[in-house]
Order: sequence, then structure tokens, then C-alpha cells
Amino acid sequence: PAAKPAAIACMVVVIVCALGILIQTGMFGDYSTSKIIANEMVYAKAGAYISGKYIGEKFPGSKILFLVDDEKYNSRQKEIIESFKEGLAGRAEIIGSECPRPLPPAPTEEAIAAEGAATTPPIQQGPIDSMMMMPIQETMTAQVVNDIMLKYPKANMLVTFVGFPRDIENMDIWREEDTEKMVKVAVVSGDIYQLKPAFASKQAAAVVAYSPKAKFDESKAPSDMQAAFDKRYLLITLENIESILTEYPGLFPEDKK
Repeated sequence: PAAKPAAIACMVVVIVCALGILIQTGMFGDYSTSKIIANEMVYAKAGAYISGKYIGEKFPGSKILFLVDDEKYNSRQKEIIESFKEGLAGRAEIIGSECPRPLPPAPTEEAIAAEGAATTPPIQQGPIDSMMMMPIQETMTAQVVNDIMLKYPKANMLVTFVGFPRDIENMDIWREEDTEKMVKVAVVSGDIYQLKPAFASKQAAAVVAYSPKAKFDESKAPSDMQAAFDKRYLLITLENIESILTEYPGLFPEDKK
């Protein structure tokens, strides 16, 4: 009987500790998840800042067009874009920002008539909504990017925060033979696997790639932008691509024979 109070106290301590562990691991909320996301945002903003700084220093006066995702699908993207602008420091002009999500097809007359005759609203919208909910990298096409570029004839640099379409080879910007009129490209975020030809044509200005040496853990990201960038990324440019490919030959696919 004399040990009961001590046993109860120990049990309370165990319960409190267990609850603390469950909360921190996300079992009762998003504490741990939010902490990881905030840490990763530090790295993402560092990637944007350093690439923006490089472009501002190496390509001052450029007229830049952004490719971005729709804010309702990517709520954190705004912070990353602002970080890029901070690095750019006004040394280049941003003339536009476009989302390359394909627009859903216009409804046919038959569909409009059928919807008007319906007595109850449809429960499911079908493939159009499914397409819009897919990641933008899975839905954008070269034709969508080509149409966007036609709206900005003065743009001489395309900076993408969403990568490029899978049929990247069909983008019209690669067909310009006059080196003075070529549109430069920069990738702040997105797949870079298909971009080796852009370096060969000297159209690639700056490409942020994950470093093969990067460690993805929960340790706190460095507060210094350059230190955070160096811990996670590589900045591939025309000046260093040969040395980077020598050290990391697997960044791009082998040339087709």
C-alpha cells in the first residue's frame, strides 16, 4: 500500500511522456509534419535566392517570364518566388508570370443541353476535374508553353518553378538559330533530366539540381542562404557544367547513339 502513490506518479509520468512522443511524431496532429515542411521551405527558398542572385549578376537586364503553378494548388510557392526576387535584387525585369496548366476542353453543345435538362446537379465532374487535380508536371505540354511564349515576345529568359513538359523537345524556343534571339532558360524547381541539350545550345542559364551528396534528414537547415543551398543543391551553369558532369556523370542521361 505504501508504494501505491509512487506507482501512480510513475504511471502519470509514463503517460505524459507517451503523449509527448505521439504529438511530436504526428499521431495527434501535424506538429512534426509542420516542422519538417518549415525546414524544407528554408532549403527551397535558399535554392530560389541563390539562383536569382546568379541570374541577376550574370544576366542583368534580362526580361524574365515565370512559369508557375496555380496558387490554389501550390500555396507555398509564393514564398519561393519572393526569395528568387530578393536574390535578383531588381537587376532584371520580370515581365510576366503564367501557369502552364492546360485548360479543360470547352463543353460541347450536347453536354450543355444535357446539363440544362438535368433535374439534379451531377455528383461527379469526371475526367476534367481529375486532370486539374493532377500535378502540373503530369499535365502541361510543350504546346501550352509555346502558346504562353507567344504572349510575351519580349521575354528573353524563361524561369520555371514547375520544371518543363515531358515533351520538352517540342518547345519552340529550341528552334531559334540566331544566338542573339535565343531565349535562355533557368530551372529553380523541377526535373532537370532532359536539359543537357539546353547546355549544348548554350540556352541554359542556371539550373538548380539536388546534390547527390545531399542528406535528407530532420536536422535544422542553416540560416545562411548560401550554406543552406550548398548543403542541399548544385547550381549548374555554362561555366561549371563540365566539371559537375565529371564529378556526377549520372545527372543527365547518356547521349543516344
